[in-house]
Amino acid sequence: MKRLVYAVALAGGLAALYAATRRPRHLQTTVIMTVKAPIDTAFAYIAPINLTHIFRETRLIPAVVDTSIKEGWNTAGLVRTISFSDGPTSQETLLAISPPTSFSYQNDHFTAPVLGFLLERLEGEWRFTAEGSDRTKIEWTYRAIPTNGLTGLLVEAVLIRAIHAMLENALTIAKNDLESGQVAEGRFAAPVHQPRAALGTQGAADRPRTDRGRGHSGYHAVEPDTAQC
Repeated sequence: MKRLVYAVALAGGLAALYAATRRPRHLQTTVIMTVKAPIDTAFAYIAPINLTHIFRETRLIPAVVDTSIKEGWNTAGLVRTISFSDGPTSQETLLAISPPTSFSYQNDHFTAPVLGFLLERLEGEWRFTAEGSDRTKIEWTYRAIPTNGLTGLLVEAVLIRAIHAMLENALTIAKNDLESGQVAEGRFAAPVHQPRAALGTQGAADRPRTDRGRGHSGYHAVEPDTAQC
């Protein structure tokens, strides 16, 4: 009888391990904070926020250093490339956006070997709830979809905790920005036009004249074109 019990226990353990490797679990973590800002203000600042401002380097996760789309991140279906400080990238897709209460997105196509091994994708979701006229509760959830059940154990043991710390740090930065009014760093800088060449873009009638007989060029300074995009 003991042998049968051991055999059943061993078979059950192997079956559980097999099932774990075949059926990955969806793991998630949520950070919740209340900010002293109206819901419209909070949403308008956070939804298109500059990721390089809030995603600083943590113990296990590198900083975000660039995104391929910097303006107009406000339409479901948009896709941008996220670049990290150690070189790899990921692809982010805006899945849904409903101002001023929620937006969601996913990250996949990880070029970092470790993340590519561990994760099929990450899903992010922000929810905003008005608490009176000048306070907003923010709930930020990340769901990790591992490549299989075995890697899910690693994600649960290590990565999901690192993600929680990353979200907590990023949301704290955004909260401090909103409550202090110091929001400039969270917004992308407006593009700056390079001044056009003084000559070569003007018509013949508009070009400055020269007077070689008097020994000077006759060219005058051209003010740079300061028009913004």
